[in-house]
Amino acid sequence: MVDGPNLLHHPRLRAQPPKMLLHWRLRSGFTPRRSEIIRENSFFSEIPPFHWSPLALPFPPLYNTPPCETPMPFSIRPFPLLPVRHKANTYHAGLMFRRVLSFILITLCLSFTTFQAKARGAETNTTNCDTQTEGQWAWVDRSGKNRTHEELQNILKQHQTWFDTAKKEGKQADLSGTKLKRADLHSVNLSEANLTDSDLSYTDLTRAILNQTNLRGTNLQCARLNETYLQGADLTNVDLSRTIISSKSNFAGTILVRASLKGQILHDINFSSADLTEADLSATNLTNMAFTDVNFRDANLRGALLVHTNMSVAHLEGADLFGATYEVDTHPKTSSIAYAKNIEYMTYESDPSSLAHLRAEFKVAGFRDQERKITFALKSRQVETLWETCENAKGNCFEYFVNRYLFDLTSQYGMNPGRVLLTILTIFGVSTVLYWGLIHFSKDSGLSINVPLDHDRTNQPLWLKADLSKDGQLIRESGVETKKGYKVLPRQLHQFKNLAYCREWMRRERALLWVSFVFSLMSTFNIKFRDVDFGRWLKQLTTREYEIKAVGFARTVSGIQALLSVYFIALLLVTYFGRPFE
Repeated sequence: MVDGPNLLHHPRLRAQPPKMLLHWRLRSGFTPRRSEIIRENSFFSEIPPFHWSPLALPFPPLYNTPPCETPMPFSIRPFPLLPVRHKANTYHAGLMFRRVLSFILITLCLSFTTFQAKARGAETNTTNCDTQTEGQWAWVDRSGKNRTHEELQNILKQHQTWFDTAKKEGKQADLSGTKLKRADLHSVNLSEANLTDSDLSYTDLTRAILNQTNLRGTNLQCARLNETYLQGADLTNVDLSRTIISSKSNFAGTILVRASLKGQILHDINFSSADLTEADLSATNLTNMAFTDVNFRDANLRGALLVHTNMSVAHLEGADLFGATYEVDTHPKTSSIAYAKNIEYMTYESDPSSLAHLRAEFKVAGFRDQERKITFALKSRQVETLWETCENAKGNCFEYFVNRYLFDLTSQYGMNPGRVLLTILTIFGVSTVLYWGLIHFSKDSGLSINVPLDHDRTNQPLWLKADLSKDGQLIRESGVETKKGYKVLPRQLHQFKNLAYCREWMRRERALLWVSFVFSLMSTFNIKFRDVDFGRWLKQLTTREYEIKAVGFARTVSGIQALLSVYFIALLLVTYFGRPFE
């Protein structure tokens, strides 16, 4: 029996066809070459018999057929292949590439699975706030020593005696730095106690009395504050975003500086005279809440829901009201909310009367910028309503695009007149560059200087005389030749030395840019408004009698520039001196 590698060189098999050779190699237990498999396949019968390198997965191991049995029918139709000259190197490189790719895919799958597991775990931790304890409960003091439930009850009794006897007997509770996780503090009195940096997560504080208690930095995750009294308590830097706060809790006079109430749904809770300076109330539902004399200075109220809220005497200086729904029943002081941030991005759900009332108060008080911001807020919400009803009413679609592109993007409904001025300057600058480019690179388009026929040479501008065509073109007006036009052409520069050539080039370009600048300025004010004709005034500023006219495509550019400029100039005047969107 001849071994596999020398099978094809056996003298009895050299003249056999490829299919027979393939069968012999299968019988010998040797894996055939891929080129032989391809040649045996009818689909690749036209492919020349040189080595190939696959772009698909490696072939599975072939069946070894004993010599005495008929070989199994063998037909493999691989993926399209690419011919290469070095089969071994290409095969191993491709195999390594596939292994690396498989490793990357497996790593990505495992990372995605881990991320999903963490997300599910975070969601579970957010929603599962069960305060029940299993087995014997214990707590840890600030020194890390385990304490029993009886020891905690003794501390609470001592504090109750201290509070009832006006600090004469008993002892004030000092539970700072302790871990009271899942403690049952139902209806306990910890007024004026020290709970700084303690862990009260999952604690039941239903009907507990925590008036003037020091709770700075306390962990209240998943703690239950049902009808809890926190009047005058210090909750500075406390995260209450995952605390269960039910109705009838009392936060009157509570210090909530830099506290977090993010995403909370608060109903029927007393926050009168509370200090919420720099507090985070983003995305908080404050419907039907009373915030009488509450300090919201520098607080985060982004996306807060202020529907039927009492904001009388509330201080909102520096508060961020981006995206807040403003439908309050009682408004804060005008001088207070006028200095709040992002009031132009406030909105309403269905009732715009609160924002309209606030705009009227700004108008009476003389806060012109704030009045424009509220106008922008009202118009933006109206345009959003048009887009929401666009499918049912096609006319709303047209009105939406008109308001969006002609008034919102240009001036923000009069809130930003400087944007209109910037647009005018942009159109002016772009047109100037276009005129300058047409003078240089176009034969049929550009600018020309028209002068009276009787004094055609003396009326030509001296600063541009070298860049005018020598032969002018006669211009007829009412059938009479009255003017002569000279096209502006960049003059040919002489071959000077480097410095002289640069100086001459700068003189030429300065003259061409100046004529483009002047004509662009005249086109900006070309269309007069009633008796105001700025274009005619500009012509009278020259010491010589001539006109600058556009030729060819430059006329189209000039017309478009004039139309856009007259619209934006009118919009600038109306929005700056008037109130067109009220």
